[in-house]
Amino acid sequence: MKLLKFAAWKKERLGMGMIVSTLAVISFILLLFFKYQQQNLTDQIQRQGTSLTRLLAEVPFEQLATSGKQSALDILFYSHSRDDLAYAVLVSSQGQPIQQVVSPGVLVPETQLPEQPSQWLGQRNIESPRSGDIIEFYAPILAGPHLKGYIRLGYRQPRLIPAFSQWSFAASLALPIFLLTPLFYFLMRREIKPMIAAQQALNRQLESGSLQQLEISAGGEVGEFIKNLNSYVEFSRGRIKQMESEQSNLVTSSKVLEYKFSKVTSMLQALPDGIIVLDKCGSVIFANDKLKILLNADPKEVMSEETESWCKIRSAMSFIRNCQRYPGLSFGPETIELKDNHTLKAIDMSAQPLFGDDQKSTSFGTVIVIRDATNEAMAKSGRESFVAHIAHELKTPLNAMSMYSQALMDAEHRDEAFVTEAINVIHDETERMIGLINNTLNITRIESGSLGIDRRRVKITDLVKDAMDNITRESKDNNVHFDLKMPKDTGPVSIDKNMLRIAINNLLTNAVKYNQPGGTVTLELTETGDSIFIHVRDTGIGISEEDLSKVFDKFYRSEDDHVRERTGHGLGLALAREIVQLHHGQLTVSSELGKGSEFVIEIPKETERLKQVV
Repeated sequence: MKLLKFAAWKKERLGMGMIVSTLAVISFILLLFFKYQQQNLTDQIQRQGTSLTRLLAEVPFEQLATSGKQSALDILFYSHSRDDLAYAVLVSSQGQPIQQVVSPGVLVPETQLPEQPSQWLGQRNIESPRSGDIIEFYAPILAGPHLKGYIRLGYRQPRLIPAFSQWSFAASLALPIFLLTPLFYFLMRREIKPMIAAQQALNRQLESGSLQQLEISAGGEVGEFIKNLNSYVEFSRGRIKQMESEQSNLVTSSKVLEYKFSKVTSMLQALPDGIIVLDKCGSVIFANDKLKILLNADPKEVMSEETESWCKIRSAMSFIRNCQRYPGLSFGPETIELKDNHTLKAIDMSAQPLFGDDQKSTSFGTVIVIRDATNEAMAKSGRESFVAHIAHELKTPLNAMSMYSQALMDAEHRDEAFVTEAINVIHDETERMIGLINNTLNITRIESGSLGIDRRRVKITDLVKDAMDNITRESKDNNVHFDLKMPKDTGPVSIDKNMLRIAINNLLTNAVKYNQPGGTVTLELTETGDSIFIHVRDTGIGISEEDLSKVFDKFYRSEDDHVRERTGHGLGLALAREIVQLHHGQLTVSSELGKGSEFVIEIPKETERLKQVV
């Protein structure tokens, strides 16, 4: 309905436009005609006025000045065939009217006549508010050489719009032109009718969303146009079907690619290493979240900003810049060590080019792998430190043994007291070396998993009492008091007796070693429904808060002078903790500097769950 109204409105607008255009053309033609007629009348007035003025100038002044109907001016005025003559006036040389004939309603304008003889003959245009525009011709009246007066003839200026009597001619001129308009409109309507029908059909197809050929019959050029339009429609339908099929394939391919990309992205995100992917121009096109931990960099900034702005580690930045500068080449692996609050941290960086399936074409990018190598660096540092500590701990007793053995070979120093001292020193240093080697081997076997525990049901009170008796005998010369506290009745526990004896002995040895003269070492056994607790307390020098978190580290010894003046190799507590952990227990410590320390071994009792674990 809207389309029909729109088409009707367009038809009315076309008709009105043609009528307005026709009227404009007619008006323009009439304007040109009236303009031409006005100019033609003006030219006639000029020719007639000039000739009459000169003719009257030859008439004697007395004849012109005669009054009455028989005067020359009256005869001229009333015999004149044109109605545009406004007045004829005879004036003296001073400009005073002598004789005049004037048309009704016309007022002769007063003007200044020229004084120079060269200007006596001429014409001028006069604007009169009452009489309208006047074309006046004037000439001198001479009597011999003397100027007697002037003759003035005034004509009305021809109007652009003619009189009503002349409109019949204008109507006869405009009517054929105006009648051509409906004829032309009818012919044009007949020619464009198929075009209007085609337009309406196209509009209906656009509204319905379908594209069909136009069933419209027409001849001539319009028919050829509709035929070509139908061919184009058929071609467009074929192209649309083809594009729809291609679009469906593209959507499917896009979804497959999106799925593959998401899968690859998820895989890269799941890797424990940091990943940076460069295109063949060296620009970053992917970065996973592990970079936040390894390089403290936001993946979004990695992909959008320059390397210098997000990478604050100079060595890593240099490595990445080289990969970007020379894409398609292999780099690394390169280990970069970092210091973070005096803590060792290291990363391994390597880069490999990305090739296609044939592995022969030009690389289309580079993948940079950043791996956390802190554990390897710490293990390497630990091995180096371990070897250095072992060498140092073995060197000291070996030096003492070498010195005393050399002295024993010297006959001059073989008195009984020296020999006894030398034998005791060599024996003590040998025991120290044996203890160091045994502790080192035990820790190494525990950490490598080659040393298991042989659990047997043991009466824990006998083990604790035996450990207390041994340390009492060995430390009878140390001026230390021993106190053993045990409940009267404690059930058996499934433990490795020999391994747990080593842990208890190490704790008791340290309690004696770091005690004060006259101090006390307390060994106490307690139990709960789930666990057995072995407490080793001393009244010695104690442990500072700074050292408490490190006392179970291998080869760790405090920098305190009271600790340094006592012999030790820093493996006893580390081995004790390993043994307790093998029993699924815990070894804890509490201490106060200058007042002593307490180590507590907690061993779970044998339960069905523990049996299943063991």
